[in-house]
Amino acid sequence: MDNHSSASVDSISHDLKNQKLENNNNIKNNDFDSGNDGINNRVKLTLEELKWVHSFVRELPGDPQTDSVSREVLHACYTRISLSVEVWNPQLVAWSNSVAELLGLDSKE
Repeated sequence: MDNHSSASVDSISHDLKNQKLENNNNIKNNDFDSGNDGINNRVKLTLEELKWVHSFVRELPGDPQTDSVSREVLHACYTRISLSVEVWNPQLVAWSNSVAELLGLDSKE
């Protein structure tokens, strides 16, 4: 990766880490001030109700090629793909209660 791309990725990575720390501090401060446990008292959502933020795709360099040939990808943080297989009966293969709590997902989802 050239120096400019590397610096750009490092800068975005640093900003995202700081944003996460700021959000965590806001949650802790709000919980302390209100006397409530904000994470546990939030309304639980379904996956369809989550508001997804696509900053990863918007802000980081992506692979400009969209072909589905297996190859090495340089100077990109992600590659877009087109699904080529239909899944008739999708199954849940992993679940994390702690991540579900962080996202505000209903464990019954």
